Amino acid sequence: MAPQPKAQELIGHRLLDGDGNSVGKISQVYFDDQTNTPKWITVRTGMLGSNESFIPFQGARAVKDDLQVPYDKDTIKHAPSFDTDRHISAEEETEVYRYFGMRPGIPGQRPGDSGDVGRHSRGEAATAEGRTRPGTETGREEGSAIRSEEQVHVGVERQESGRARLHKSVEAEEFDENVPVSHEELRVTREPVTEADRAAGEPRMEDTEQEFVLHEEHPVVSKESVPVEKVRVTKEEVSEEQRVHGERQKERVDVDGDDGMREGRREGRGGERGKGGRKGPGPIG
Repeated sequence: MAPQPKAQELIGHRLLDGDGNSVGKISQVYFDDQTNTPKWITVRTGMLGSNESFIPFQGARAVKDDLQVPYDKDTIKHAPSFDTDRHISAEEETEVYRYFGMRPGIPGQRPGDSGDVGRHSRGEAATAEGRTRPGTETGREEGSAIRSEEQVHVGVERQESGRARLHKSVEAEEFDENVPVSHEELRVTREPVTEADRAAGEPRMEDTEQEFVLHEEHPVVSKESVPVEKVRVTKEEVSEEQRVHGERQKERVDVDGDDGMREGRREGRGGERGKGGRKGPGPIG
């Protein structure tokens, strides 16, 4: 006979059908209120794991780190699904029993083994009084409290950090350059009179005057405005990290009582506190 796996070791492991195909991951383990033994397991199915189907624990066997049940994949996917955060009612248990072809209240017994289907046996009546609930020990719930805590959403907002202006102004600067210039000068040359000059006739003695015009160059400065460059201004987004520090509030639930009080046990996903079988009084959260 294959050994029965421990309930607390099943959460998060795969559920295999009778042919060894993976159906989904085990999400919850439900215990019988009277015997405190595993009675149902739930598995998440569907494209996003949104459906949670109830499967009998009876007949399951460990296959390495997984759990295999004697049902095909299609049967498991279409098994009844209920709210997993409460007890299962007698009507819901009966629905699951009948879906898997088992007598209500007698795990493993098929219809026709003994008695008529639907007749309440002693075991079924006991199940109706102490309904199966997820991961709890024998006893009934006397009270509950919802614990809340603040969730911090860190984002960014855009604010004006400054302004810049593009301003064009005119300013003067001195320059100093060498410019080549020229001017005219008179040069006097004395030469002896030639025979030709004498043959020209006897010159008269008189006062005469000749005027010569002299020229010179001076630097002249002229100005014109010409484009020399284009100045562009652009904005760039620069990313950096800044540390955000603050505090958030969360509620704390403390259960005080006499010795012997113990906290209920619930096997759930992810090993959250309050779902891993911790016993004894103390804070929750």
